[in-house]
Amino acid sequence: MADVLSRLDYGGISVLIFGSACPVIVYGFSCEGEFLQRWLWLAAQALLCGTCFVVTLIKQFDKPKFRPLRAGLFIFAGLAIIGAFTALNINPNANKIGVFPWIFGAGGAVYITGAVIYAMRVPERCTPGRYDLCGASHQIFHFAVLGGCAIHFWQNYELFNERQVFECPMRP
Repeated sequence: MADVLSRLDYGGISVLIFGSACPVIVYGFSCEGEFLQRWLWLAAQALLCGTCFVVTLIKQFDKPKFRPLRAGLFIFAGLAIIGAFTALNINPNANKIGVFPWIFGAGGAVYITGAVIYAMRVPERCTPGRYDLCGASHQIFHFAVLGGCAIHFWQNYELFNERQVFECPMRP
């Protein structure tokens, strides 16, 4: 039972990453003529997070030798926030309402830092047995995911509250 719940635990993180990236892509590419870009970025994010989800559910990938692969997938899912940078840079009104691409980047950096700590097995690798109950890399990864999610939630909430302000630039 613990193995299944552990795999679902990581699958949930991939769903959470997908959910925190979707609103900014949808709002950022909401102008007329950006329909294809919006769906391409959403499809890329879904592919990355879906791959993370599937890989974490496959029992063979639970082995320690696949830990860097799993962490790498989560890192790439966190890097998909590049879609947010692109979307917000296209819309010049984003900065007027307090939504800044670098804040989304900070949320992605928090996700990625947690995944790197998890892959490196720090701090338990340095002092084995000391962090069995509290402070293990798995727990640090979860706090990093919660921190990144909180940052993205805050900015997505700003986007939602001010969505009527988004005016599309005039195209020639």
